Amino acid sequence: MDNFYNVKTQINANLEPHDKLNTLIHEILHSCVYVSGLNQKGAPLEEDSSEEIVVNNLTNIFHTVLRDNPWLVKFINEYIPKTKTKEK
Repeated sequence: MDNFYNVKTQINANLEPHDKLNTLIHEILHSCVYVSGLNQKGAPLEEDSSEEIVVNNLTNIFHTVLRDNPWLVKFINEYIPKTKTKEK
């Protein structure tokens, strides 16, 4: 994964598909926590252990939502290209 901070995440090619997707979602959520400042001093996820618990739980829930709702993945794929990116 390559984001605007130029951080790259590598996923082990030997993982099972379920684990590859879980790892990707997990790392995306860590990036979301960081970018949103939720893990900064005084923020709700300041403690690494708290962040990991929240990210693990949300990863498993989001993975299940995507798996159990294939229409949602199609919907996202259809509408993402139609969204506008905010200019900086």
